[in-house]
Amino acid sequence: MLDVITDFWKPVKKAAPQEKPDVDKLQIGSSITFGPVPQPALSGKTLKVSAINTYQFGEERLTSFALAEGRDDMLSLIVANADGEQYLAISRRLPFAERMKVFDPFELEMVIDQQDASRLIARDIDIGWKHWIVTHYTKELSGVKGSLMRGDFRASPSGSAPPQSFDYTLLTSENNEYAIEIEKYSDGRIEVYATIYRRLSDIVELEHPQAAEGRKAPVLEVIRSEMPAEAAPANPEPATVDIPEAPEAPAEEAALIASAAEVPVHSPEQEAGAAPEAAAKPYEE
Repeated sequence: MLDVITDFWKPVKKAAPQEKPDVDKLQIGSSITFGPVPQPALSGKTLKVSAINTYQFGEERLTSFALAEGRDDMLSLIVANADGEQYLAISRRLPFAERMKVFDPFELEMVIDQQDASRLIARDIDIGWKHWIVTHYTKELSGVKGSLMRGDFRASPSGSAPPQSFDYTLLTSENNEYAIEIEKYSDGRIEVYATIYRRLSDIVELEHPQAAEGRKAPVLEVIRSEMPAEAAPANPEPATVDIPEAPEAPAEEAALIASAAEVPVHSPEQEAGAAPEAAAKPYEE
């Protein structure tokens, strides 16, 4: 089933062979830096993975990464495989008021519910949606059964929370580089996403959080997709920073420290509280 869906998830032109960033290591806290692209929300920006969710179609799954800049969840990213290549499907949610403005409500409803309704026209594209939405779309898939699970299940069979079931509709542009994705959930809720398909080469840098060892300070593993060959060692070792030992305090200060140690404090985890549950998409209302 995923082969059917992701066959549309690719630009028409083939990319030149090149070293690709290792997107399989993406996790919460990973940072993605994009090179020059037409979308201002991506071009030259560094976005952080703030949540991970899982889409399931039949027995196969797609992992969706919520991307945020600062505190604002903006976008979601899925890495798709088609014809032996990996592509980026980057989606931006259309809020209800926005989609009613961009699309004719009746036409949108027909393309979801009627098998023979195959065209969708964007009638009013705001400047903020330029390079995200094009004028004409053709329906490629409709009525595909899918479900959404909140969380990362790449290494586990399922989650404790029940999946949210939906019917999936996909419409693409003539050049296969833009799409409208529609999820109609069993409770009647409809979510519409403007999706662009980009190549992995648009990612110029990845940073993955790496657990600290012993008394070493935490570091980031940095992967640069366009690093010159002579600058990249054959077997790079992650850099670490030694934390110096604190000097011994004088007797008077030692007494003060000892008395202060009796005051209870909260760990960073207690201060932060439990992590919030990931939304179905990073920008779901």
